[in-house]
Amino acid sequence: MDSPGKKSRRRRLFVKLAVVCFWLLLWEIISIRVNEEILVASPVAVLKTLFILVRSLDFWQTIFFSFARIVLL
Repeated sequence: MDSPGKKSRRRRLFVKLAVVCFWLLLWEIISIRVNEEILVASPVAVLKTLFILVRSLDFWQTIFFSFARIVLL
């Protein structure tokens, strides 16, 4: 039997996942309706591009310099 605290944590996790799924679905629907990648890129297109960028040294240098500027200012 699950303790009340464990049920509460599961419920919070479920709610968070449901909220994320809702917004991703809404984003996907909007990108389909707009049908212009330059205006609203789909979540799938964004993930594909992110996976390509992660393998690039320029991407990590940009992340590092941006982080350094935020921390040092």
